[in-house]
Amino acid sequence: MLFLNFFVNACLLWTTGLQLLLLSSGKISSVSAEDAPPQPLQEVKFYNLPSVVKLNDKNFEHETQASTGGTTGSWLIYFHKSRDDTLIYGAVPDNDVLAEHHVVLGAANIKYNVNVWERMRVRGLPAFIYLHKGKLYRYQKPAMGGFTWKGLLQFCFEDVPNNVYEGEPIPSPMTAFSRLMELVRSIQKDGGRFFGGILLVFSILGAAALAGQKKKEKSKTA
Repeated sequence: MLFLNFFVNACLLWTTGLQLLLLSSGKISSVSAEDAPPQPLQEVKFYNLPSVVKLNDKNFEHETQASTGGTTGSWLIYFHKSRDDTLIYGAVPDNDVLAEHHVVLGAANIKYNVNVWERMRVRGLPAFIYLHKGKLYRYQKPAMGGFTWKGLLQFCFEDVPNNVYEGEPIPSPMTAFSRLMELVRSIQKDGGRFFGGILLVFSILGAAALAGQKKKEKSKTA
């Protein structure tokens, strides 16, 4: 019996020593795959990615060619405030994957680019829009959780091509008058129909007066 106990203990010591040796050499892992803690999702701020084109009021139309049909590809554009801590979760797509689907990433800070923000009628920030084949598509943020690359890529690569979402005509670049009309629509949408109506009347009167003044000046110079 004494010999048997000695033999068992010797075997245990030998196997323990062997495991320690294998661990130190990296031959086996200290934690099994099933017991390993889940890896945290990769987190990244969209506009910090090197592949993202910084869009602004001056270069937006030149870069995207939105109103001319878009020969530069489809654009997934992120609208955000200056201090934006929103994270996109998941593995960042390779540039080759984006290039294969002809998708370009862009970002616009609304604080310094009000014209683009108003032109695209972005409501609620942060927000993603997708310009694809002459149409504008608005990405709906999931009710639970945050933005994920999986959801964004499915939106661009699958949902939009399969007509899951209904596209809108891409708004034309804004003029002073169209900006004024957009302000009226915004006021009316927010419930201020009365004040919006008053502003609309004064806007029309002002535009008519300006047109009349220009016509009068033109007749004097003729």
